[in-house]
Amino acid sequence: MSSISLTPMPDNRVRSQGAGLALHYEVYPSPFGDLLLASTDLGLTHALFDKPADGERRLEKDYPKAEITRQRTSHHSAALSYFSPAMKPAPKPAPLRLALKGTPFQHAVWQALLQVPMGQTASYQQIGLALGKPKASRAVGGAVGKNPATFFVPCHRILAHNGGLGGYYWGLDKKRELLRWEGVAV
Repeated sequence: MSSISLTPMPDNRVRSQGAGLALHYEVYPSPFGDLLLASTDLGLTHALFDKPADGERRLEKDYPKAEITRQRTSHHSAALSYFSPAMKPAPKPAPLRLALKGTPFQHAVWQALLQVPMGQTASYQQIGLALGKPKASRAVGGAVGKNPATFFVPCHRILAHNGGLGGYYWGLDKKRELLRWEGVAV
């Protein structure tokens, strides 16, 4: 997914808990069930497989002072371009900007996840090695689990060092489904 760019949500917007921030979301069908997409003028902030009410609560928790409205945006359209009309991987998706709330370490992990090509996997340990922190598998796992833009920051491609599925916030069945969709034998 090389056409995805990731930038941190600016500190002033995080510290203010989203005060003055317009956050727009909508729920869309995906090959994996309903997908809540949320964005600001800076880019996509969330991609969640939650039930819509759960996703709305997550947005309110992450940005309690933001103005949250249900509205489609161009960032949502860019995200949806990753699924072809047949709900298969799209050959040439649109460029997608992500503006994610997270620590510098989380952002480093998420950047590393973006380097794992579709249809391939890596281990938590490999991500730690790529970051120059070979003993940070647990910390990498924690950062992977905090990813607010599931699928687009491909945390489902990260496996345990023994090749097992490891964990997945949305459940191992969803992880298997995502990997199979990308052509990974699981």
